[in-house]
Parts: sequence; structure tokens; C-alpha cells
Amino acid sequence: MNVAIVRDAVVVTDEAGNVSKFDHFEWRDFIAGAKAGEFDLPQDSPALAPAPV
Repeated sequence: MNVAIVRDAVVVTDEAGNVSKFDHFEWRDFIAGAKAGEFDLPQDSPALAPAPV
């Protein structure tokens, strides 16, 4: 994933070449939500379980 902060927007590209463009207010809100744990998985999520050996 690549993030480019440019004059008028924040542009995010993924490994498949998909591009998402956000204005600076949207990006600020996203970062604030990430810092606040808004996107964290619940503690009982199977995705957080250790991988079987």
C-alpha cells in the first residue's frame, strides 16, 4: 500500500493498482478513528487467534 499526501488530496494505492482518493478532512477523520481504535478487531475475534502449529 502506498500513501501520497499531495496538495489537494491524499491518494492511496494498493498492490493491485486500485486507487482511492480522499480530501484532507476525510483523511484526518480516518487517522483520528484509527488512533482511537475505531477499526480494531474485537478481542474475541478468530482473526486474533494464534495460528495452528
